[in-house]
Amino acid sequence: ERGGSARARPPWERGLKLRCGGRDGTGRDGRPRGGGGCPEEGDGERRTGYSSRFCVIDMLILAIETSCDETSAAVVRDDREILSNVVLSQDKVHAPYGGIVPELASRQHIKSIPSIVQESLTRAKINLEHVDVFAVTQGPGLVGSLLVGLSFAKGLAYYFRKPLVGINHLEAHIEAAFLENPGIAFPSLALLV
Repeated sequence: ERGGSARARPPWERGLKLRCGGRDGTGRDGRPRGGGGCPEEGDGERRTGYSSRFCVIDMLILAIETSCDETSAAVVRDDREILSNVVLSQDKVHAPYGGIVPELASRQHIKSIPSIVQESLTRAKINLEHVDVFAVTQGPGLVGSLLVGLSFAKGLAYYFRKPLVGINHLEAHIEAAFLENPGIAFPSLALLV
C-alpha cells in the first residue's frame, strides 16, 4: 500500500481522525462548530469528514522548510493553530562570503534538520507518532537545500506510513497570510518579490 498516492485516497482511508461536533454544536475541544453535532454512524458526512456542518478532519501537520538558507519546522493543527515554529538562520555561515553559498547551505541543513524538527515537536508537546501528515517545501529553491528537506520528510512519511504533501514555496508565502487573517475576501491580489 506504500506505493499508492496519498492524495488519491480519501482521508478516512489514510487513517486520519475525524473530530465531530458534540450535540451542543461544540467540538472535542469545546470550541463552537457549525451544525448540530455528529450525524449517525454510516452517514456519508461522518465517513468523509468533508462537511463543515458536522465534522472536520483533525490533523496534526509537521511542516519542514529548507528551500534556501534557513532550516524551519512547524507543527500546525488543521484549524490553522500554529503549535510551534522553529527557524534556524544561517546568516553567520554565509556572512563572510557576502551572500548565500548553496553548498554550505545544504551542509548546514543536514547538520541542523534533526534538532530543528525535534525542537518543533517538543514545543508542540507531541511525538512523531502523533503527526498525521508531513508537509515539505518541494520548490522553488536551492536544489541541494530542497533535497535535504525532501529526503528527511520522505523518510519520516515512509517510516510512519503517513501522507507526504509537497508545498510550493512561493504559494506558501501567499497562503501564510490566511493563517492570521482567515477572513481575507476574494478576489484578492498578492505580490511576491
